[in-house]
Amino acid sequence: MKSGGFSLEDYSMLDTCVFWGVAGCHAPTLKKIAFALAPLPCSSSEAERNWFEVKSNKTKTRNRLSREKIQKTIFVRRFLSLENKLLTADAHDDVYKKWVKVLLREAARSIDDTDDGSAQVGDNDEEDMMSLTVFDDSIGPDEQLKINGKNSSGKQVVKLTQLRKDKAARSFLFEKYYNMCFVDKNPEDPDADAGPLEDPSKWEHRQIINIEWSHYLGHVVDTVIIDHDQDEGSEPYTIDECMLEMIRA
Repeated sequence: MKSGGFSLEDYSMLDTCVFWGVAGCHAPTLKKIAFALAPLPCSSSEAERNWFEVKSNKTKTRNRLSREKIQKTIFVRRFLSLENKLLTADAHDDVYKKWVKVLLREAARSIDDTDDGSAQVGDNDEEDMMSLTVFDDSIGPDEQLKINGKNSSGKQVVKLTQLRKDKAARSFLFEKYYNMCFVDKNPEDPDADAGPLEDPSKWEHRQIINIEWSHYLGHVVDTVIIDHDQDEGSEPYTIDECMLEMIRA
């Protein structure tokens, strides 16, 4: 090990799991121990926070909550707290920006590769990287089942009554489409074959605010116009290829 093995590894790597994922081949047993120890907190503060959450949730008026219900409630509350801290805390601002930058750089390379294999977007151009949005602009067979219970050929596979109770399907669609913006270039004519309006000022720029349920279509998106001067309320749109085209626009 002094002349090879661990002596050849890069010890400047800050991520413990990444380091042992590469160097663990030299000592599989040490790798297992490292992966078991890496997630452990360095103090009892995390446990103290969980106990505080338990005390805040299981009160005198809510003393009949089951252990399973308490565990799930604490998990959700702690997860939301950590997520909010990651997105807003100044101490994590630099780390978060670096993570987003790396993610978007990889997305840009997969989309905008030139003939010689290099990305058109510069590695150091942070403004260009942050302006990109990663979005899976396709509807796969599994997603089609979550939308309206049909497969790619249009055959009804899952009953709408069953799909309405599928919270996992709604959660998946909400996570993908929430806050997505799109341009409806022909809002007055529901016919998809009709061309766009010639006047761009009449186009509707909309934002998806929720996933709603339709008794005939399955899950649809609920939208509002991105203009505070207009009082027009929400309007549902069907999730289909036409919707994806409007998001791309």
